[in-house]
Amino acid sequence: MHLLVLIIFQLLFFLSPAWGSVSAGMGPEYFDWRELDADGKQFLEESGFRYAVRLDWTQDRKDRVFFGYEGKLYLGAVKYDGQTLETGVPVTTTTSYSGFQNEGHLNLRSSLNNSLSLDVITGLGWDHWNRNIQGQVEDYDIVYVKLGPRLSQKGEEGIWFTIGGKYPLYTFENAHLTDIGFDQNPPLHPGRQLSLYANCGFRFNPLFEIVIDYDSYRFSESQREAVNWIGHGPRLVRQPESNMWILGLQLVFHLQQRQPDPPLPTIDSSASDGLK
Repeated sequence: MHLLVLIIFQLLFFLSPAWGSVSAGMGPEYFDWRELDADGKQFLEESGFRYAVRLDWTQDRKDRVFFGYEGKLYLGAVKYDGQTLETGVPVTTTTSYSGFQNEGHLNLRSSLNNSLSLDVITGLGWDHWNRNIQGQVEDYDIVYVKLGPRLSQKGEEGIWFTIGGKYPLYTFENAHLTDIGFDQNPPLHPGRQLSLYANCGFRFNPLFEIVIDYDSYRFSESQREAVNWIGHGPRLVRQPESNMWILGLQLVFHLQQRQPDPPLPTIDSSASDGLK
């Protein structure tokens, strides 16, 4: 699955013309992860700041279909407010996160008037992260699709805004259960649910832009797997219902901009009159 998604992103990047814009950004993002029991009661929350860097490439086409790519790396340590696995005693500690996100876009752009354009954006993404709760490690892989409109001002300066829905196609969690005393490590697949995303940006000159990102996931409870906890007996393990959201702020620097199309040749009417 990982190889397939990587190949798709490479094709999206290389099969289109080189003209386009390249940008890079960095900044903090506030992260919040919550887990709920079978009654819908919250029993765990992780929250705090992570830090992210991103790289974007977009074809710049007017009133056409065009491609884009967005890559992001993120990491940080956030506060863990939960409970122990064995006894359920409340505990506060730190969770470390690190991960990367790849996302390919297919855009359909329409011109609304002389100053505004509307894009319908379809995205295919792969999000991988590592969650380390003081030595208890979990790895997540989420493949998702997203769809939403983007309204933007034309030109090299101005405001744009996007809002849409995001849905996981594939979920995978490696909880590394054998590292914490279980005799098996079955994969878990958190349940897939629709979530929202939104972005807005203000490009105040051709080089720099401020971008605010909101992203989220909604996972229902995974399937339950029977395992043996060595020294404690049989257990049913699962990934509880989980909700996550992120609010990020980035300063974006535009490294390369699309070269303007050359003007069409014109006919010199005065020269043609002289040939008559």
